[in-house]
Amino acid sequence: MCLGIFCFPVSPRFALIKGIRQGNPEKGAKRALDALIKLRGSKKAAEAELLELKQSMENEEEEAPWSTLFRDPSIFKRILIASGLQWMQQFTGINALLSYGPSMLKEAHLQMDAEVAQFIINCFNLVGTAMMMAVIDKFGRRPLMLMGSSMMFVFMVA
Repeated sequence: MCLGIFCFPVSPRFALIKGIRQGNPEKGAKRALDALIKLRGSKKAAEAELLELKQSMENEEEEAPWSTLFRDPSIFKRILIASGLQWMQQFTGINALLSYGPSMLKEAHLQMDAEVAQFIINCFNLVGTAMMMAVIDKFGRRPLMLMGSSMMFVFMVA
């Protein structure tokens, strides 16, 4: 997968923005068109999408300064929620367990093989992820996030 990333074409939007920032929008448009031809397989479709992309970029507002992240209450709330979710996930220890599970389980002197225990943990993680993909479509993200974060808080405090 690491080597495959070098085979990906450049993002057409990024190529346009980079060309504008470097003072050479024609070069950016050429790189974007080449990427779109590679992605779409048709020059006609690529040219139509490039035109649409240019039009959407013209209608965009200018970039906001970094201070907007803290001054705009709606953006600040989103940052707090995203950061809070990441910190709660870190505090549960799941990343450490998935990364260093076998060595942690060996140190815990389990009565079963540490690799087998890690395999069981990974299987539960896979099954839980598949189940949540189906449940998210039924109930939506917000109620599940509220319930999950509440349960994480309760079990972390307990």
